Amino acid sequence: MRRSGSDLHAAVAGLGLALLLTGVGLQPLRAQDRRGYTPEGFEFPLSTAALTYHFPRAGLRGSRYRGVWIAETVDGINGEQVIDSAEIEPGSLPVVIFTLRKSKGDWPPGLYRLEISADGQLVHRERFLMR
Repeated sequence: MRRSGSDLHAAVAGLGLALLLTGVGLQPLRAQDRRGYTPEGFEFPLSTAALTYHFPRAGLRGSRYRGVWIAETVDGINGEQVIDSAEIEPGSLPVVIFTLRKSKGDWPPGLYRLEISADGQLVHRERFLMR
C-alpha cells in the first residue's frame, strides 16, 4: 500500500470474519451514529473523529484502487482541493476501506467528497457534509 499524507489511511478488510464476529451487515459508511443523509451526501457533526468508507468490490475487476479525498466546498479551503489520497492492491479481498481522520480541532464545515478509481477508471463518488 502506498500512502500519502498523515490523515488518510487505506486498508483492506476481509469483511466475512468481521461480519461473523459482529453480526452486522455491510455498511457503506461507518462513523458516529449521529450521521444523517441529505441530498448532498452523508451528514456528520464537525466533531466526528474520522470518515471511513467501505467500498464493496463485487462485480469490479480492478487490481489497484485509489481513493482521493477532496474538499469540494469547505470553509477556508479553495474549492475542489485534494486533501489526501491513497492507493491499494486488495488482491481477492471483497472490500476496500478508505479513512480520513480530522487533524486538529473540528472539521471545517462544508462538503467533502471521496472519489474511488479502479485501475485508473472512476468507479464511485461519495459526498460527506460536515456541519
